[in-house]
This record gives sequence, C-alpha cells and structure tokens, in this order.
Amino acid sequence: SGGGSGGERTVRCRWVIDATGRAAAIAVRCGARRRVRDRLTALYVPLEADPLDTDRRSLVESDEDGWWYTAPQPSGGRLVAYFTDTDLPAATHTARHFHRRMSATRHVSRWVHRDGPPPTSPTAPRRAAAHTAHLDRVYGDGWTAAGDAAVAFDPLSSQGVLTALYTGLSAGLAVDAHLSGVPDGADSPLAAYADHVAAARSAYLRGHRVIHAQEARWSDRSFWARRVADVP
Repeated sequence: SGGGSGGERTVRCRWVIDATGRAAAIAVRCGARRRVRDRLTALYVPLEADPLDTDRRSLVESDEDGWWYTAPQPSGGRLVAYFTDTDLPAATHTARHFHRRMSATRHVSRWVHRDGPPPTSPTAPRRAAAHTAHLDRVYGDGWTAAGDAAVAFDPLSSQGVLTALYTGLSAGLAVDAHLSGVPDGADSPLAAYADHVAAARSAYLRGHRVIHAQEARWSDRSFWARRVADVP
C-alpha cells in the first residue's frame, strides 16, 4: 500500500510479482525463507570525472581477501568497488582503510590515480549487499518472486541483469498462464518456472566454484578457501 502526501491506500490484484531485490520482502512476508550462501559485501566509491581517464573498459583484480572492480560511468566518472566478506578485517568501512588497500593494488590503482597520488581527504566507501542467496520457494498463493528476490548471484558472475530479465519474463509468462486457467500440478507453468530458476542457480554455482578455484595464489586465505571448499 502507498499513497501521496504520506497517506496509504490499498491496491487489490489477483497476483503479485516480488521484485524487491535481495530483501524479497513480499515472498518472506508470505512465508518463504531466504537462504544466504555467503557474506559477500561491496564497498564502493564513485569518483569524479577525470579528463585523463579515457579508457572505457572495466577491470577486475583479485587480492588476498577479495576482488576489485572498476568501470567508467555514463556520467563520465568512475566506480571503484571492493568485494570481500563482512566478517573479514578487509571489510573495514573507513575511507583510510579502503583507499590504502586500493593504492596497494597493481592495476586498479594505476587506473584510478592516473593524474597523481591519492587524495589527501579520501571519500569513505558506501556499502551494498552482494551475497549469493535464493528463496526456498519462488512462488506461493498469490505471489511469484523474480530477479534478485528469487535468486541473487555474486556480481563476479556478471549474471545479474541477464537473470533479472530472464526471471522477470519467465515469471510473467508463468503467472499469465496460471491466471488464464492452466491447472496446477507438477507440470504447471509456475512449477516449470521454479525448475528453471533452480537450474539457473545450479549452473551458476558450478561456474562460481570453478572461477574462484582459478585464483591459486591465496588458496589458504579465508575468502578464497570458503569458495573452493566444495570444488571436486
């Protein structure tokens, strides 16, 4: 419910698509359970436009406790993000700690500090959830989850936008078929949608293990060991 001027109003509908992101607010309220696989978090800083920064590529660089990502933004600035686990010291949420670690990188630091040394008053990073998670069920009586609400992937997979589009389209088609009178059951459109989401998650997990196992320099560090512990 919602409304203008601080008021509320009730909207009635036959079905709700939960597209509330990792919170899965509607699904959880309807009794679904959120299964969180890891503690990945993103610490990120948007940088102002630099006339010397003409490289439009994105870059990923690993370190002993996680991985860095930087990419140009449509505004002309650049985003720099560090991904690590919330329980590790590397996740310290201060400007000094973030920029010190960034300056220690081999590649990201050269892209960010093209025009000279780091700023004397660095910006503190913001934080965003980046963990892998899924719902124990992606539909119920009157609702269906899509996008990150249904299944959320590690950004390293580069599957976020694709999965959001795929599950959004698939959920819409499944709900439309259900409301059009297709009977429930093991072969129902909603059950088929749930199977497709589960298959996408299984494929992601296999790739997730393989990709992280390729970084062998810090296999004894907690961040990397956690992600390859179940690799055959």
